Amino acid sequence: MIKNLNIDILKSSKLKLCAIGTIGIILSSSLMGCTTNNISPQETSYNLTESSEEMVEEAEKAKVNLEYPGSEKLPDRDIITFTNKESEKISAIATTNNDKHYVNIAPGEYIVTSNYLETTSFEITDTNEEWNVEANYNTNAFTITEKTDSKAK
Repeated sequence: MIKNLNIDILKSSKLKLCAIGTIGIILSSSLMGCTTNNISPQETSYNLTESSEEMVEEAEKAKVNLEYPGSEKLPDRDIITFTNKESEKISAIATTNNDKHYVNIAPGEYIVTSNYLETTSFEITDTNEEWNVEANYNTNAFTITEKTDSKAK
């Protein structure tokens, strides 16, 4: 049966091109069905104020209130980090464009850094303490006070 196939019909270049194209389309469309199409962006949520390694209960953390006078003058948001001096790990990150104006951090000595202000430090000795950190962009300085209005070191 195959002996009766006329090979002269495939000599035309237009017919060859059409046959190759059709075979290519059939193969590519059949291969598309073999792939999985459940490629979706993975949901990741990062909590910038708590370390996943050291989950400390909120009751075991002191509250640090944040104020940003003059931040509207900044060309971009400012990122303020609270780094534990002993462990050298960032315990909290705050940004001037965030609606949350406080962070909760465990007692310890902290270095406070900013993209626009001088680095400073303070120490939280008890979880019952409440601190105010004012990042003043008018005076270009941090003012850190305990809620009882005593100056921090």
